[in-house]
Amino acid sequence: MSDVRWLAEYAEDGRVAFRIGRSGDELVAEWIGLARVIASRDGTTHRFEAEPGLEPAEIEKVRLGSATLLLRHLQGKLALHGSAVAVDNRALILLGRSGQGKSTLAASLCRVPGATLFSDDAVALDPGPTAGTYVIAPVERNHWLDAPARAAVNKMSDAGDGDAKRPLAALRVGTSTAQVVAIVDLAFGNDATPRVHALGRGVEAIAALLPQAVRFVVDEPELQRRELDALATLVEHVPVHRLVRPRRLDLLENAHPLLLDLLGSERKSVPR
Repeated sequence: MSDVRWLAEYAEDGRVAFRIGRSGDELVAEWIGLARVIASRDGTTHRFEAEPGLEPAEIEKVRLGSATLLLRHLQGKLALHGSAVAVDNRALILLGRSGQGKSTLAASLCRVPGATLFSDDAVALDPGPTAGTYVIAPVERNHWLDAPARAAVNKMSDAGDGDAKRPLAALRVGTSTAQVVAIVDLAFGNDATPRVHALGRGVEAIAALLPQAVRFVVDEPELQRRELDALATLVEHVPVHRLVRPRRLDLLENAHPLLLDLLGSERKSVPR
């Protein structure tokens, strides 16, 4: 599509990996070398085009994950880049910028008996059955991890390219919606002992969510204001915390009790 007017670009390792633009009345999102989505302004009509020769798992990750979130944004729904895990139908969302270990921590937490994966990198939020509640739907079925993270989660060596993320099938995946009871912003710290603290219901909590909000329309200020209002309402009803933990894969499980406490779960152990 040579007539696309690109409005925003996102780079990884100094190279453009994703971009959003307009082609006439249509919106275009492109994952460079992977796929693109072309959609009407309200998302009611759209098409997904994958590059030939890709592995099915790579196509599924984009189509079920990021592409789904972009279309939800056009429909006025909340969508966040993050991982989500549920225990006993109670879910928490893990947020953080790229490299903060969302997928790795979610995969580790899914080793707890009864824990299920809802999202590896794409969280679809909807209002719950009662006022002030929110639910998430299962979106993804795989954890996407590099070799060191796969080895840490599986507790065994994992040969392969350490820089390349590959799919690891989740032990259990969600089959219906789960209520969101906590949102956790991830950060690394120097202390060996992880700690968690509440961010409140104001600016600090919204600031943790705002960078992870998925946007297909980036040039309409009114839509951005509505998004900010939606996030402000979300943090009024769902507690937002920050988890600070060491950047050590061998200490992943040390954060489990804190996360399970936020979930209100008594499941503490991981099978060896």
